[in-house]
Amino acid sequence: MPAAFRWRHWRNPDAATRQTKTRLALVVNELLDARKLKQREIGALLGVPQPKVSALKNYRLDQFSVERLMEFLTALNQDVEIMIRPLLSSATLNSANLLSKVQSWSGFHGYMCIGTSTLNRRN
Repeated sequence: MPAAFRWRHWRNPDAATRQTKTRLALVVNELLDARKLKQREIGALLGVPQPKVSALKNYRLDQFSVERLMEFLTALNQDVEIMIRPLLSSATLNSANLLSKVQSWSGFHGYMCIGTSTLNRRN
């Protein structure tokens, strides 16, 4: 995560939580859209009533915790990981290694550095 984002999230942890929930919900909704299920079928799959499915599909995420959204991903046969690594210093960001560092950062369809089902240490 770029330094500007880290600073903003440090000062406003709610913003970090909202961003995390949105990223998780985006992936959940993409997976659900691909299955072309009705909301009541989604509710049965995720273990929530239809009104909560509607809230999820419309990104009204205040009633969902980060953990609950990760459970939805697990229910959709996704492996969710927590990745812990040192913060990048400004010297590192300004170096020629920037491209390789950026490629190792989380992305919507690559690694998301949040999760609960497994914990792997990567060097």
